[in-house]
Amino acid sequence: MSAKLTQKERQQIILDHLSGIPNRQYEVKELSNGTYRVSKIQSEETPSKSESVEPEQPKPRKRPVITNEDIMMKLTELYESQNRVPQRPPIDSSIEEETVNALMAPIQTKQNAIPMRPSTGRRRLVL
Repeated sequence: MSAKLTQKERQQIILDHLSGIPNRQYEVKELSNGTYRVSKIQSEETPSKSESVEPEQPKPRKRPVITNEDIMMKLTELYESQNRVPQRPPIDSSIEEETVNALMAPIQTKQNAIPMRPSTGRRRLVL
């Protein structure tokens, strides 16, 4: 048997909702046309305090135990791996100079081919 709310009760529930007072028995929804719909919340059986279920505690993660010996072993492995990397041989400076000269030769010949005119200070507008 469902009992309907009286107009006064309905208005009181809506006013409580608008003022932010929660109601455990009724839910208020605002419709797009500006009216409110009051509906009864279906009661779910809630466990009593004596039967309350405690939330499960997450199991703590087991951290590996790291000893000083483990740290020293890892450091020696890192040092050994770095020593295995082949070192770059030193560059012969005469080969480097020859390479630079060979690359610069075409640039120098172009600069020598174009005579540089001294600036007269006047600029001409070329159309």
